[in-house]
Parts: sequence; C-alpha cells; structure tokens
Amino acid sequence: MNIEPFREKSKEIKETLTYLGFNQDYSFAQIGSKTGYKLIKTSTLEKLETKETDYSIEMFSTLYSSSLIIIRSEDGLKLNVLRRKKRKENKNENEKENENENENEKEEEEEKEEEEGDDLICSLEFEEPIISIKQNCKYLVVCTENKICVYLFEDLTRGCHRTFNVKSSNGAIALSSSERSYLAYSEKNGDITVRSLDDDQVIKNFNAHQSAVLRISISQNGSLLASVSIVGKNVRVFDLDNPKERPILFEFVRGKSQATAYGLCFSHDGGYLALTSDRGTGHIFCLQKTSRFSGVFLSVGSFAKIKLKKKVPAICAFSPQSPDQIFVLSSSGTLSIYKMDLKKGGECKNLKSIEI
Repeated sequence: MNIEPFREKSKEIKETLTYLGFNQDYSFAQIGSKTGYKLIKTSTLEKLETKETDYSIEMFSTLYSSSLIIIRSEDGLKLNVLRRKKRKENKNENEKENENENENEKEEEEEKEEEEGDDLICSLEFEEPIISIKQNCKYLVVCTENKICVYLFEDLTRGCHRTFNVKSSNGAIALSSSERSYLAYSEKNGDITVRSLDDDQVIKNFNAHQSAVLRISISQNGSLLASVSIVGKNVRVFDLDNPKERPILFEFVRGKSQATAYGLCFSHDGGYLALTSDRGTGHIFCLQKTSRFSGVFLSVGSFAKIKLKKKVPAICAFSPQSPDQIFVLSSSGTLSIYKMDLKKGGECKNLKSIEI
C-alpha cells in the first residue's frame, strides 16, 4: 500500500514511511521509505534486510522468500526487476556473546554490504503511472489507470504477454498462486472479472457491489474471493468454484458508517478473513458454514476484533504457521502480532509490537 495518498488524512503517519506490504505467503513484511526498503520476517519479527537507496520507495514487491524484488521508480513509470544480494548468515550463539567486542567488525561488514547494490535483471517502462503490482511464480501483473499488463517471469525481456484494457483508478486487482493463476479485477462500477491467465479464459464475471470496488483478495488455494467497495460497510465473499453467475457465500457487516478499507486478506486455510480500515479497528470474519444452513449468510458481524492503537493506514495478514495470529503493519511505524481466540472470538490480544 502506497502511503503517500493518505498522508494529509493523518498527522500520525511516520514521516519517513512511504509503502507497506506483505509478500505472497505473509512470511515477509515489506516496508518502503524515503531512503530505501526493509524486509522483516513475520514469524520472529527479525529484520532480514535493510537496503538504502538515493530515491523514495513508494511501491515494491518480493516474490515469496526468493531473492527477486520489483521496485517502482519514483516517477511511477518504470519497474526495475532486481535480484537481491542476500545478507550474510547470522552469527552463531558464541559469536553473539562477543557482540560488543566485534562491534567494529560488524559495522564494517554492514557498510560493505550497503555498497553492493542489487543486480538489475531488466526494466519495464510504461506510458502512465503504475498503480499496483501483483506476482506469483509464473506471472507479473502490472496495473495502470487504463491497462493491465501481464508478463511471463520466464521471459520478461520479451515484453507484455497479455494486455487488458481496463480502467482502474484505485488499482483493485488480485492474483492467486501459480496453482491456478486467477487474476481478479474490477472492470465496471461494482463488477468483478476473474480470468485464468494460463488459458486466458474468463472464469467469472459478476456484480459484487453497487459502488466501485476498492479491495479484492483471493484465498491461497484460489477458491474464494473477497471484496469491499469504496463505501466500506459490507464485505462479500464469493465461491469461484461455484457455477452460479453470482456465487456469493457470505456478506459480512463491518459497520453502519462509511469507511475506507486498507487491508483485506484470507487466512491460509481459508477459514477466516481480516479487514483493516480508517475506523481504527481490525475485523476478523469467520467463514465456516454449518450443515444446518445453505445459501447466503446475510448481515453477519465480525467474529473477532483488533483495536488499533492509532487511526492511520494499516494492513493485515495471517500467520502462515498459526491461523490464530494476525500481523498488523501500521503506517504509524509499528509491526504487531495479535492473538485471536479461535473458540470465542472477541477482542484479540496484542502479543508483541516492534518499531519499523
């Protein structure tokens, strides 16, 4: 999420931060700033890498835990595809005990690593600003205001593999894992199109909301799609395996007042859905129907909630290892882990927070 458009909305946004994101399986937190980027391992909150640049990083993406990284240029018209030079392995326990004695040596190593830049694989140029980027192991998808360009990772230098003329002022797109490679985007006001990139076939095309779609998320296995509109009162979940024209499964109520959704994501098992908004609360919805019911669950509230410390842009993600743990990456400058009671729900407990 590019933070710059929201900066005037809140004075509590950390001045140096420009971008917040997670990688595809939520194992990395991605932080962009006016002077570079940072990667943090979500399971331990350990800083994996910090890279300084002479320009602001307002959008970037890593491919799972690989060394591949994609950075948007400061003017928004170019993507640089790079291979990160990974940091050296962490010192063992005995060396850590002598950390103070080796302070100078460590500083010299870090300075040497900073001097070594990432390896440029290629650059992709565009005629209009890039709004959002998505990737899986097969494809790189780039969304501009009037076009979606799809590239094959195996041959990026050959140019755009497929192009879809789609107007998307807010960059509302989602890409599933390479197992299915479903691309979802909003082509018309409130409508969502789901397309298979492998065979270029439209899987679904349905009306999701009465107003413009703001956020879209696809579950890890590609079977579920969630969306929220610019109104932000309701979150809807659709079954992509259902042959119905409008295969709605759930409609969840975030609240009665209008809100701007910042983050929307499924848990790895597809059993929960998390949403963060400008109302200062994170909502977690339970996606488990019982055999006694069929059809749509209407007007269902959240199963659990997260009270965010500040009403600033924040995004969320579920732990790959523990479905009861949720990460919240806040533009106030913190990364937090919350724990949810899987039986009772209710308010989530803050386990740990670090400054980013």
